[in-house]
Amino acid sequence: MIENTNCRSIDASGQAVELKLTQKVDAFIGPPCPMPCLNVAHLTSYWQTPMTSWFCATITDGENENLDHNHGTLSRTYPTIFQMARAMLATMDGFEWDVFSLIAPADGIYHEMSRKVELLMDKRGKSVTSVEVYHRPLTLDNATSILRRIKEVSRIIWLLVGGVTTQDRDQQTFMLAARNLDLTATSDYVFITIELFPDPGFEKPWQPILSPYANETAGELIGVGEAPVEMILKEAYRNVLVLTMR
Repeated sequence: MIENTNCRSIDASGQAVELKLTQKVDAFIGPPCPMPCLNVAHLTSYWQTPMTSWFCATITDGENENLDHNHGTLSRTYPTIFQMARAMLATMDGFEWDVFSLIAPADGIYHEMSRKVELLMDKRGKSVTSVEVYHRPLTLDNATSILRRIKEVSRIIWLLVGGVTTQDRDQQTFMLAARNLDLTATSDYVFITIELFPDPGFEKPWQPILSPYANETAGELIGVGEAPVEMILKEAYRNVLVLTMR
């Protein structure tokens, strides 16, 4: 039996109840969307019915020592947001970085990730000098303003925004802004991103070009000559450390 929740929590809950009571299903696969997955996980745990989801990253199982807060019948094939935050902490420790800043959208999984990261880093003695939360749609001017503020207080910048593997243009727009501010001209500044769903051959976060400024030449955009935007993006990404979840 297959039902489409359309990532709606109400639909997911109702469909789960109908499948359990009328179809007598023995197990559930999905949904991956955060809130629908949480609601169905509540139900399946109450029913003691197995459930698996390939994503469902926002459920906080494993973060609380009280096992009563966990969903005993849920299994997931993808890291949780908490596990991603721990990977970010390990990266900071590995490079012996203690001071950083965060950029994240005002909603969605990257926003949730930024909150977890901020709390976890604080517990481990890492200092966040700036947290910039922005609303979509992101413009180049807005991205430039955010980076102009951050560059005064931090050289390690966690750019928790979507990239090419999530078909999100914001990451490339921020990197264009970074190039505009000469933050990528030297190795003084480091940008760190997380690609949630990389393809096996993922190697070039500047391709395909998703930024809405892609049809303009780099000279018209940021006054650095007539090089294509792709070339400018490629140069900017030399200052980017990309973490992938595989």
